[in-house]
Amino acid sequence: MNRQEFIRKLELELFKLPKEEVKDAIDYYNEYLDDAGIENEAAALKELGSPSRIATQIKADFAVKQLSNQGNGSNAEGRKGISAVWWVILGLFTAPVALPLAVAGGLLAFCILLTVALLVIAALLCVGAFFLSGIVAFSVGIYVLFIDFANGLFAVGVGLTFVGATVLLALGIILAAKGLVRFTARRMNEKRQLKTGRTEEKADE
Repeated sequence: MNRQEFIRKLELELFKLPKEEVKDAIDYYNEYLDDAGIENEAAALKELGSPSRIATQIKADFAVKQLSNQGNGSNAEGRKGISAVWWVILGLFTAPVALPLAVAGGLLAFCILLTVALLVIAALLCVGAFFLSGIVAFSVGIYVLFIDFANGLFAVGVGLTFVGATVLLALGIILAAKGLVRFTARRMNEKRQLKTGRTEEKADE
């Protein structure tokens, strides 16, 4: 494989990434090969390995960066392209491992995401019910104030407490869900890198 073929295959592997990410990657490897020189180009290409393996690493790194951006509140950057979690799943399928392992990893990731989503939805529904209860208690308390001031004030206090607590609880659930997704994605990426490293070691042997 010569330089032109290597760059072309790498571009094809990365075509779903944002254009600036692809450009940065291509520029980096062009500079790497330029530094190696024409006389050492073949050896440098052999050392780099297959474009598919490199593309897998780039996609995984992009996924981790997206997750970090989302965790730091950079929503505009974090929403570009495909979701970071799906980039990690895509990396599993493009990694140089056996297809059954890739399918199993993808299904496991999907099940984890589905479970997290269902738990979050269930928790938010419960929070919503408590929130509505707080609104009702507050409304009733306002009405009762004109009849029985003490009981009305108590009901207003209970209602406000419910509303405030449910808002805080909802924020906590959302943050916990984001943290769990980021943790899962990082663990998947670490396992993929470990498998890739083992595969390369066997190939070197």
